[in-house]
Amino acid sequence: MKEDQFDTKMKRSLEQHSDSMLKHKEDIWKNIEEELFMTEPSRKTTHAKRKSKVGKRIAWIISVAAAASIIGVFTTTNTGQALVNQIKQYFEPKKQVEEHIEGMPEEKEIVLQDTIKSGYVIYIDEERYKLVEEADRDIIVPAEPLGDIYPEVSMSIEQVEDEAPEAAVARLQKELADNYATVKEPEAVTEPLTATMLSAIDGNEWNSPVSKIYVLSNDRGGSFIITEKYFLEAAEGHGARFYYMLQQFSIVEEVVTNEG
Repeated sequence: MKEDQFDTKMKRSLEQHSDSMLKHKEDIWKNIEEELFMTEPSRKTTHAKRKSKVGKRIAWIISVAAAASIIGVFTTTNTGQALVNQIKQYFEPKKQVEEHIEGMPEEKEIVLQDTIKSGYVIYIDEERYKLVEEADRDIIVPAEPLGDIYPEVSMSIEQVEDEAPEAAVARLQKELADNYATVKEPEAVTEPLTATMLSAIDGNEWNSPVSKIYVLSNDRGGSFIITEKYFLEAAEGHGARFYYMLQQFSIVEEVVTNEG
């Protein structure tokens, strides 16, 4: 199909949805703000209870993408990328939040990342971190590289479509046992997100490597695996910042269909 014909059909499909989407945009965002982006410690319980409902609400927001799947939008085309950009407008591009780092309140601006095509939404503090896209995962690392004396500091987000959470937990638990001196038993958690958490540490020195892994369902038979790496002295710094980032994490339905 020629690009101009494709654009015409896309425009027609989007116009059919635009009126109702615009009418509901304010109410939708209000609901998302209340249910997804709560950061005050006193509201953690409410945040955890409501967060399981967020995926369906966000999926409704981006239901306009159904028109794209019908006529085969590719994310690699200009039109496909334009659709992703249109969907992103329903999320606040930047926000001011307060976090408590090493016992002190810290005001900062966090920025929406271009990850919708990967099936999730997350915000990060771009003054301190950057998101790097790799072939099979995204990795959040310090914006300024740390010196060679420090162990790795990173948080990777990977979607494994053919591995259920239970199988992923068993595999990762064994991998941790092979590489860390102390490995805790898997634990079901609701903060910073609802998942199974695995944690391990290799030693008790200031620079002892720490790993924390969250495994959660992708709602399609697979898993999201989020792996944090830092060192013991950085637990209240980088570890705390990763925690707050994950409070902003939510799975969304795939917004386009790749066909070819």
